[in-house]
Amino acid sequence: MPLRASLIAAALLTALAWFNWQVIATERHIAEGTPVLFELGTADPRSLIQGDYMVLSYRLPDALVAADLPQRGLLAVTRDADGVVVDARLYEANDLLAPGELLVAFHRCSWVVCVGPDSFFFQEGEAEIYAAARYAELRVAPNGEAILVGLRDENRAPLGRSRFP
Repeated sequence: MPLRASLIAAALLTALAWFNWQVIATERHIAEGTPVLFELGTADPRSLIQGDYMVLSYRLPDALVAADLPQRGLLAVTRDADGVVVDARLYEANDLLAPGELLVAFHRCSWVVCVGPDSFFFQEGEAEIYAAARYAELRVAPNGEAILVGLRDENRAPLGRSRFP
């Protein structure tokens, strides 16, 4: 096999291996991550050119929202027995976590603070189902990285078809 073909094959195998590693890491994060429910602000199902989706607005304590937060960082959150976040504070590098606190990464989305994605896409015609969303269900890794796995209603029941355990 000529050198050029060997290099192309090696590059393709490397890309495929990296992609598979990312999929496995994400699946592990979902399976092993700590379930956390964030209360949502108003639900706003929309239908635009890019498809049906809703903007997610995570409710955080007023003092935290008003604070001058950095563009990215970590929050130390406290959850109730059902996994719903009841309190959050900015986590600094040398802070100690109180018993029961969990780290959750945040970033600024325009003018609000997001702990997960700022939108949730769903199949066409399911806007009525997701309009009942009151909680975002995230799986949080020990480093604070969060993955959105679904939305829940006011009784914390999953909405739509579950794709994750």
